[in-house]
Amino acid sequence: MIENINEIKKQYPSLQKWSDTHAWGLYKKIQEHQLITEFLSTVSPSKTLPQVLKQVGYGIQFPPNWEDDPETITLIFDNLNKNYLDKVNKIMDNFGWYPSYIGGYVRDAGKYSTSVNKFIGKNEIEIKYEAKYDQEITPPSYAYHITSDIKWSKIKTIGLTPKTQGKLSDHPGRIYLVADATPDELEELAYALWETSSNKDKINEMYLLKVDLSQFKNHKFFKDPNFFLGNAMWTYQNIPPSAINLINKYKL
Repeated sequence: MIENINEIKKQYPSLQKWSDTHAWGLYKKIQEHQLITEFLSTVSPSKTLPQVLKQVGYGIQFPPNWEDDPETITLIFDNLNKNYLDKVNKIMDNFGWYPSYIGGYVRDAGKYSTSVNKFIGKNEIEIKYEAKYDQEITPPSYAYHITSDIKWSKIKTIGLTPKTQGKLSDHPGRIYLVADATPDELEELAYALWETSSNKDKINEMYLLKVDLSQFKNHKFFKDPNFFLGNAMWTYQNIPPSAINLINKYKL
């Protein structure tokens, strides 16, 4: 967190009109909208699973040969009780894992976020957890982010946060950025994000933002190996308005 009030006002221009006391209070509220800096204990299954057993102690099993996959963890729940599941998910989250897939001896297996309620109360349910943190990279000097016109006012005030961006897939809060993409590719991406937006009918334009990454010394950026376009990356840390410029608009 920034401690110097002058630096805060520099990074968040909308706070410059306020007194130092009010600006500090507003900055604190901005921080509540973002995932500041997550503590990552480990993404090693061999270190995570013993801790899960220690803290939970019963009700889950591990599949055979679970040590062979360093990037995922599968837990088999004897009975999927919601309170128990919430407790396990919290432990897994602390160790850098999120639930991505759920299945069992029923037909409704699928993406965790949309399918989990179908499995509550059922026995022998498998949940697959994926690492939240991919390969850390040194970012380029700048990258691009695409958002909608209805979010631009908020972004100008508090910057980009892990809750402001649209997502093409089911992942925890992240800010997605892309570099080394052509103008045509960026325009195609803008339309793809609009198509998947839950507020599609309210959006008139998609905005292309250029983000100055050279400002950040302590931010962590991670490679997005699943994204199809350019040099894709993401961060879970807030990007202030001072680093963001609107450079293009795509009419829909």
